[in-house]
Amino acid sequence: MISPIRILVSGRLLVVLAVGLLFAGCSSGTVTPTITDNDLKRTGAYPGAAPTLNTSVWTFQAPGRSGDDYGRIESAPAIGDSVVYVGSYDGHLYAVDRSTGEQKWAFDTQASIEHAPALADSIVFFGSGGTLYAVNVETQEEMWRYEEGLASGDPIVHGDIVLFGDLDGHVYALDHATGEEQWRFDAGSQVKHAPALANGRLYVMNGDAELFALSLDSGDVTWSVHPDVETRPIGSPVVSQGTVYAANMEGRLYAFDESTGEEQWQASLSGAIHRSPTLYDGVLYYRTSCDAGTCLSALQADTGQQLWQAEFDVEPYVTALASSGGVLYVGGAGGLYAVDAETRKQIGKVAVEDGVRSTAIIRDGRLYFASSRYLQAVE
Repeated sequence: MISPIRILVSGRLLVVLAVGLLFAGCSSGTVTPTITDNDLKRTGAYPGAAPTLNTSVWTFQAPGRSGDDYGRIESAPAIGDSVVYVGSYDGHLYAVDRSTGEQKWAFDTQASIEHAPALADSIVFFGSGGTLYAVNVETQEEMWRYEEGLASGDPIVHGDIVLFGDLDGHVYALDHATGEEQWRFDAGSQVKHAPALANGRLYVMNGDAELFALSLDSGDVTWSVHPDVETRPIGSPVVSQGTVYAANMEGRLYAFDESTGEEQWQASLSGAIHRSPTLYDGVLYYRTSCDAGTCLSALQADTGQQLWQAEFDVEPYVTALASSGGVLYVGGAGGLYAVDAETRKQIGKVAVEDGVRSTAIIRDGRLYFASSRYLQAVE
């Protein structure tokens, strides 16, 4: 076992930025693991009713340090039972009441937080300034930090392990309670997108679009595949029904057998792909650039056959798709849009002046997304 470089902090209190810069109350409410199987597989699909986007529940604004740019929020939040956690470029992780949108507390790292946190067992994990932090949400105290890997992308948690990739081209597995390193894997080039996890294996793409299947227990390579062109990956791998899906900058989609890495099919879309797809009811939905602005493409997941493509006059921001109840959710320059997957018609919109760059997260019929300096909850 490799000893980590980490700093254990005992009893360290948070810098709190509530009204008047005073912290009132320590408890953040009961917290249980909220990471779903689909979250780990990166399908972007959520069960239950599809939000219509007709009702604004609340809006939270990150205070910022100085200047408008420092308080912006561009990452998706982590959703707890009663609290939502989101990071900001102003260097704070914010805990926001899930019912009211009011700030409960904030944790100051002095460096921007650009990626989504992960929440499990009353611990929130997030990267800031290349460091991975673990904070107890009940006590608001730092449990540990890991500074050896230049943390990039969203961390994920499974069981007692937290996993993340770094800009030096490694994947790390740490004990989620202590930060002690369990294993590391050298991917050969930057790992910028979060891995996917299914059936005891971790699926990771490096900066050269090489896809690795790693044993979750040891980090050993089960199989790997590399595209026959020089390219870069787009988004995280997606795992479903025994298949791993991956995309690259060339607009190529690949489907591989989850157990062996054998290629099942590949397909080409008509424009540059934007981040990860969503996979709902046996259909892969991808977002691409096109003459109209944004195109949504639907492909049969088991064959790669294109079912349809629809154009929308929306300036394409680089956000991943999400889906719920047959509705697709996509961010753009004008706001967040809801599209019926069957009729291909826009059925809802939340107008946002500065546009939406984060992926939508859906829990219990409510949709959460970030826009500029705001975190919003809508139904």
